[in-house]
Amino acid sequence: MRCLLSLIFIIVNFTSQAQSIYFYKQDSTPIKNVLVANITMDESVFSDKKGKVDLTIFQDKEELLQIIHQSYQTIVLPKNVFVEQSNIYLEKLVNIIDQVKVTVLSKTKETTYELITQTKSISKENIQQQAPLNSADMLANTGQVLIQKSQLGGGSPILRGFEANRILLVVDGVRMNNAIYRGGHLQNVISIDPNMLEGTEVIFGPNSLIYGSDALGGVIHFKTRDPKLKTVDSTNVDEITGAIRYQSALNAKIAHLSYNTGSKKLGYVVGITQSEFNDLTMGKIRFHGFDEFGKIKHFITQSEGRDSMAINTDQNTVVGSGYNQTDLLWKGLYRPSLNFKYKLNFQHSTSSDVPRVDKLNEYRAGVLRYGEWYYGPQNRTLISFSAEIDKKTKLFDYNNNIIAYQFIEEDRISRQYQSSIKEFNKEDVSVYSLNSDFIKYLDSTQSLKLNYGIELLHNRVNSEAYTQNITTKERGFLLTRYPGMGSKFFSGAIYLALQKNVKRHIFKGGVRYFTSNILSNFESNEIVDLIGIQKNSLINQALTSSLGYVYHKANYKFYSSISSAFKAPNVDDFSKIFEKKGDLTIPNSNLKPETSINGELGSNYMNRYFDIDLSFFYTQVVDLMRKLPTNINGVSTVDLNGDNLNLVSVQNKGVANVYGGFIALRLKLSNTLNWHSTATITKAHFKGENEIVPHIPPFYGKSSFNYNLKRLKFSVFARINGKKDWRDFNVLSDNPDEAVYGYGSPAWATLNVSAFMYLYKDLKIQVAAENLLDAHYKTFSSGISAPGRNLMASVYFKF
Repeated sequence: MRCLLSLIFIIVNFTSQAQSIYFYKQDSTPIKNVLVANITMDESVFSDKKGKVDLTIFQDKEELLQIIHQSYQTIVLPKNVFVEQSNIYLEKLVNIIDQVKVTVLSKTKETTYELITQTKSISKENIQQQAPLNSADMLANTGQVLIQKSQLGGGSPILRGFEANRILLVVDGVRMNNAIYRGGHLQNVISIDPNMLEGTEVIFGPNSLIYGSDALGGVIHFKTRDPKLKTVDSTNVDEITGAIRYQSALNAKIAHLSYNTGSKKLGYVVGITQSEFNDLTMGKIRFHGFDEFGKIKHFITQSEGRDSMAINTDQNTVVGSGYNQTDLLWKGLYRPSLNFKYKLNFQHSTSSDVPRVDKLNEYRAGVLRYGEWYYGPQNRTLISFSAEIDKKTKLFDYNNNIIAYQFIEEDRISRQYQSSIKEFNKEDVSVYSLNSDFIKYLDSTQSLKLNYGIELLHNRVNSEAYTQNITTKERGFLLTRYPGMGSKFFSGAIYLALQKNVKRHIFKGGVRYFTSNILSNFESNEIVDLIGIQKNSLINQALTSSLGYVYHKANYKFYSSISSAFKAPNVDDFSKIFEKKGDLTIPNSNLKPETSINGELGSNYMNRYFDIDLSFFYTQVVDLMRKLPTNINGVSTVDLNGDNLNLVSVQNKGVANVYGGFIALRLKLSNTLNWHSTATITKAHFKGENEIVPHIPPFYGKSSFNYNLKRLKFSVFARINGKKDWRDFNVLSDNPDEAVYGYGSPAWATLNVSAFMYLYKDLKIQVAAENLLDAHYKTFSSGISAPGRNLMASVYFKF
């Protein structure tokens, strides 16, 4: 036994020694205070007075590391290259190791020091350490993104007070936002499998210059894994990886398996994830003092085709909330030379029926309103082909072209309590897109960079609706959610951006032009005939611009920007004829894009003892798209089957001011222990109006103590949310019925612990306990309570 322990000690000690590198000047003098950090800047170490750095905290041998020092050139290379060199002579580095350009933002190829807005990068290693159930939880775990949930199978990100179709979702360079993304809450992020992600970029604030419409609040860019190719003359790259995960609060079980194979020029990766989520158990201890808040008192049972309200014996369990999901990915890569890459990308996500929890717990006159309310299987399919050229020509030095097709299926099925009539709303969207992005350096020193590109989009929306008698199966008429004869959405855009580097200063500027056309055809029915509309079209255009400045010196950076952005009307904004609560929504042919003017100031600094990141932002949105009363030929109401309905339409009116700040602080208490906290605060008001601006979250953040020692990463952390006061709720958008009447959304905090262990280079284990105090809470505007005490375990393997 003693021999075994001695052997283990020797191996661990040898591993630790083998992870050390030394930085020297040309005369072999050690260099202290050299910063070594990963790309996301959430792991970092400094060299000591001997120039020594221990790289043990960076576990992945292929992880890219940044070497930063005020007096020496910044370089970025994989960890294993540094370890092999051992002694790094910075002044002579160009003769030893070729410098690598690191991409932080995919479209612009910008590094951390060139960005003019707040960002958060989530690496594959971060995702494994978090072990999220889905991509929505992955974003929430950063402490920088708030997630609203109306049901267990949901997750709607809120960035700087903007949500849904005012946030742009992108996967592998392809826009996910389509023509029916609505202005409420969206759950589309959960169709991205976190187990197949190489990383995620969260870009806060308006980014309409490079990304186009919908990026008022920011951009969330998911990047899936690329195939690995053989790099030396050896056997093919064959690798099987997988993960098994369990969470107790949902009795959730997740299994993932992927396979990679590749030669020097050709390879592919294929992966599948099967997820099973059972009924959620919420926190039982109501520290907020509202003993009945969030409890599920009844649920619907069926016997011989008849509904009954059953008493829930465990009111902290959300009966009927579970669902299943399957995610598939296949990606092929062909690299005929170092300058050319061709990728074929296939993704498919499908689910079982997803119960709409907030609707299933809605009461009317003391009785549950619905016997059934669920989303049909949520299907997303993506097929894309990309051609990447990294070769200097007269027109560009780098070019990436992506042609993509997406198919999205969204079904809504509901039935009133004890009714025999079930309503079906079925929407299918086909999206065709072309993106071409170019980079050209206009001088020999690469100090003047030109980014330009084009984007073309075509959406086709088909909408079907009907009622069905659950006994006789007889079908009846139901108004479609969107025009029954189909809608088409076309858009095109071109952008141009310049960047000039002058020593430690970076100057940026650019413009983007956008145009769109919507054509909707309405099938003849009682309501369409009543308002006298069969076909409608809408043409729009927008011109946006941006100016930015960055000052960078050693480990300090200051940035600022002024920009304009826009949100163009889509089919959901323009073409719905929809009756709800006595209001009949009709199209508005004069609808224009929302536009905004934005300003941001930010700064970050890193040294041996602490890191700090600050950002302050202000956005003024004009021509807001809001539902307001309207009329047809001077008549503001219509009579439908004896019901007098008020006519409303989406119109441009009002000015909203949104502003706030973000801070992240890390104190390095020792080489193995640090404290890291983030906080975000957002405020807003309408100019000259008393109405409340929707989607504005309360204060939120995260605070953690992290202990890193060789093969163990241990964390104790708290997630924190402030109170959302009752008077600050927007009645139409913020779900005040899901808060405490007259009080608002109570403040909450959770205490959590997590351990991530590298048992072997190809075997990792994550164990965690979330919400240790079993606190009850609801995230702002959510229709379902959050999980209670949640024990988690994950195993990652590779062979």
